[in-house]
Amino acid sequence: MANSTADSSFSTYGFENELSGYKAINGAAIFSAIMGVVSLLMFVDTNFFFIPLLAIVFGVLALRRIKRFPDVYTGLKMAQAGIGLAVIFSLVAFSIGFAYQFTINSDAKSYANSLAEVLKTRRPEELLFLKVPESQRGELTPDKLIAQRLEGGNEGKMSVETDLKPLKQIVADREAPGATVAFDQIELAGYDKLTPFAFLRYSITGGSAAPHEHKEGEAHDHKEGEAHEHKEGDGHDHKEGDGHDHKEGDGHDHDAPVASVTSGEPKYLMIQIKGEKHKGKNAWYIAEIVYPYKKGTATPKVEAVDDGHGHAH
Repeated sequence: MANSTADSSFSTYGFENELSGYKAINGAAIFSAIMGVVSLLMFVDTNFFFIPLLAIVFGVLALRRIKRFPDVYTGLKMAQAGIGLAVIFSLVAFSIGFAYQFTINSDAKSYANSLAEVLKTRRPEELLFLKVPESQRGELTPDKLIAQRLEGGNEGKMSVETDLKPLKQIVADREAPGATVAFDQIELAGYDKLTPFAFLRYSITGGSAAPHEHKEGEAHDHKEGEAHEHKEGDGHDHKEGDGHDHKEGDGHDHDAPVASVTSGEPKYLMIQIKGEKHKGKNAWYIAEIVYPYKKGTATPKVEAVDDGHGHAH
């Protein structure tokens, strides 16, 4: 009987001793460790910054809880690992992102400056040609591009006219007396998934005042080759052969836009460019042209790429 009591007492003491030595793994420490590993997503997109932030916050909470109740909780190393992984992955991801951003800004600015010279001299058809990615140009030329798109009938013709309209206006404004075309700045640059893009802003400013309007009874002397605008009833009688009778095929583009820039406020042009890997380097092409453009309204949008035959991919 005595032995039975002793055995029971010993058994109870051992069980209670085991319970007193048990420590629960803190839940915040477990969550911090998991979020620390998941912080790898920062290398995919830095918009996942909230994940390492959660790892750090819950890791700190776990450390405090464990230090306050050391006999109840364990998981110190898990919390420290979660915080450490979150900090390391975040710093490396942001450093890589900064380097990529610096590179794309530098590359886009170089292209923007060279494009400014193109905008000053090239025909609308040549500007439109720059919307074809370099890898798809091959033996294609601006004139061949227009011809191929016109093969689409009325739909192709309307598409070409729509694309050329802002380009013709750009040419008309840049050729106004004293007009200047200049690159202003990169409004926005980044990556659309793995495709680099940038929004380039240009200004076109006229160097002369708007054309002088003659009123009835006003004295004026027109010289040879001088441009002037006559209105109905202004006292001018145009006769055949006086240089004011334009007929079809006379070399005048009657649908050509009129210059709209003045010496006052500049008009802005926005060109969105995208990059592609071609022959081992990044090659830019024009994705969108907006003219006139309101400053600060650039918004990234995914567009189909024209393969030069009027077909979008």
